[in-house]
Amino acid sequence: MEPILYKKKITTIVNEYYKILDNLMHEDVYKTSPEVYTDDETLGSYPPGQSPQFDSNTFRESVKAYFDSYAKKMEDLILASNASEDELSAAEENLFRDMWTIGTLMRPFYSAEFSEKLTHQFRTFALLEIQIISFIRSGWDIKTWTDRISTFTLNDLGNMLSSYNNNYNREQVRDYWMTITDSWLDAMKARAAKDTTKFNESIGIANRTIKDFAVYLADGVINHKAGMFLPLSPV
Repeated sequence: MEPILYKKKITTIVNEYYKILDNLMHEDVYKTSPEVYTDDETLGSYPPGQSPQFDSNTFRESVKAYFDSYAKKMEDLILASNASEDELSAAEENLFRDMWTIGTLMRPFYSAEFSEKLTHQFRTFALLEIQIISFIRSGWDIKTWTDRISTFTLNDLGNMLSSYNNNYNREQVRDYWMTITDSWLDAMKARAAKDTTKFNESIGIANRTIKDFAVYLADGVINHKAGMFLPLSPV
């Protein structure tokens, strides 16, 4: 890619990241009391006692499927990190395809605000990973961007989830995503070094951890909004 065009692409990624960051920082994300978001506010369109009921297993599997797809797209992105610019661009576009689905899955249980912010979180992770790959391809220092993940973005996700639902522990959320993002970073470095063994090991850790997080996220909703889920059939 021409140097000027490559610089323009990186600038676009950076600007998009800061735009999302600014939106999150200027919205009231960090309310600490779970009672701030009452059931009436969250489910205002449903009359009392008439909330729809959902199958917990179906919901859990849908959340798991979303994160399985997210992890696979991230793996494909990292695989393309030392491929041609066209292949990398295609992987980037694919990563953002259907990213909004997680917000749609949460919408029956929480406000539109929650759904939008959750989608923004995973979009921000994706943008940061793309930025890191861009820097690795250029041979530039990635510390600034890895620091952004560890000191802001991971805390942001944990704070947001725990502020809406006290079943979520912000430190546990951070631990999940620290493991995931560290493993993705290790996979990027392994891909650049053409170390297939290390790449597979790192991707394996990321995939297992993101599966665990998916169950944690889904079960947090199921426990918090138990009245909206059908009773489990007796065994």
